[in-house]
Amino acid sequence: MTGPDDILAFWFGRDPDDAAVAQQFSPLWWEKNPETDAAIRTRFAALTTAAASGRLEAADRKALFEDYTDYAARHQAIITQFGRFPHRNAILGRTSTTEETTFLQQPGSSF
Repeated sequence: MTGPDDILAFWFGRDPDDAAVAQQFSPLWWEKNPETDAAIRTRFAALTTAAASGRLEAADRKALFEDYTDYAARHQAIITQFGRFPHRNAILGRTSTTEETTFLQQPGSSF
């Protein structure tokens, strides 16, 4: 069965550069394409069917989401602190504040 890393790689690739990801994957996100729809059904059908029917084991459910709760909490803390994601300033054409720049230079500040 497909796991969380496979799902994320399908939708977002493995490039850490937001601009490259947006350029490469935006057609996948926004265009209606029968080939893409077929690829999604083929690639993820077993996982979505198991999830929809309640057949995922507790361990499978935990594996699907355990990393994401920490990830979500870290993002929430950043939004609470800055009111936005400073990591996205460059791609969105926003100027970073001094506090954001200092934060982004700290080890572990990036995801």
